[in-house]
Amino acid sequence: MKIISWNVHFDVNEKKYSEIKKNPCDILILLECRHMSFDFIKDDWEYCLWYNDTLYENKSDFGIAIFSNKYRLDFTDNFNRKLRYVIPLKVYNEKEFLFYLFAVWTKTKPILYSINVLKALEFSGYQEYISDKAIFIGDFNTNVKQDQTESYDKLINAGLIDCIDKEFFLPRTYYDEKWKYFTADYCFATEKMKESYEITEKVGTLDDSISGKNKYLGLSDHSPLFVEIKGI
Repeated sequence: MKIISWNVHFDVNEKKYSEIKKNPCDILILLECRHMSFDFIKDDWEYCLWYNDTLYENKSDFGIAIFSNKYRLDFTDNFNRKLRYVIPLKVYNEKEFLFYLFAVWTKTKPILYSINVLKALEFSGYQEYISDKAIFIGDFNTNVKQDQTESYDKLINAGLIDCIDKEFFLPRTYYDEKWKYFTADYCFATEKMKESYEITEKVGTLDDSISGKNKYLGLSDHSPLFVEIKGI
């Protein structure tokens, strides 16, 4: 199974979608995607989900779009919308349940950024999922650098396992004009998920030669995550 997760930065367009299609995947997660773009893309996919809320941003029409042509995707019965956006999904191979997938694009209100993920790990309604095979993947909005790991350490100490090769520990995944480069995007696994499957993760390269914020191929300020789960 191959998964791509990408914050496309102010919606996906034809050029960005063309780039995605150069890297075939079984599950595609697009963060910061408008519903109108989701409607345009979904005809290419058999299974499609889109989510956003207007709890604190009444004018926001950006959300998370999730697609697959091979694996059925369903929202879980237990879904805490106040943990924004840490979206619990069930992934099926035909009728067989495989694992839980938390699609992540964290917000500032009412809980600040990656603390939403920590709260999700504590939430009683998610304990069944977290004790089982599960991954958390997406944009955690953490300004973590090699010498600034406090937010990252909290996620690790809460029991999540980073899927990145330690040779590439905390690769830069986001460019901000003030803070420059830091790691904001992750794929984490639960202990049972990591024990059940071999998971490898690669990060798209941000290019210093590109001016402005969109240092991933001139398309986005975030690099995509390319995750492979062997054994499924």
